[in-house]
Amino acid sequence: MDCSWMERRFERLRPSDYDGKSPVDYYYNCIAWAMGRKDSRWWPATIGGYRWPKKLPREKPGEETLPNFIRAFKRLGYKVISQKDYSLERGFEKVAIYVKGNQNPTHAARQLLPSGIWTSKIGNEEDIEHVSPGVLEGMEYGTVAVVMKRPV
Repeated sequence: MDCSWMERRFERLRPSDYDGKSPVDYYYNCIAWAMGRKDSRWWPATIGGYRWPKKLPREKPGEETLPNFIRAFKRLGYKVISQKDYSLERGFEKVAIYVKGNQNPTHAARQLLPSGIWTSKIGNEEDIEHVSPGVLEGMEYGTVAVVMKRPV
């Protein structure tokens, strides 16, 4: 799969850092994928076409908040860890939430077990596996604001 366009979009990404793993699929997004789902697009937007956990706030586009995303992942059993630790921890699965600007979430990645490699759904494009959440940091997604983990 030719994913070279990603190296132009993500300035820190190198060919040896990732591998394309799926065809383009518009039905789910990065948040759904980080939650381990492919059933629909997950985002707290007030516009149609997105799902979000019940009893969590819906937000205006551009005003999505990191605490709301953290609460969504907490409902799945994740807890915030104090450091940005991307290493594989036996018995735990991790997610990384990216933010830009005023701490507005932009993306989430999930660590695969048992390999410890990370996976992301790139917008409406394909899923990739990448060596670390850090290779996607930059102008497109911003930086990793929080890493969360849950027991498996």
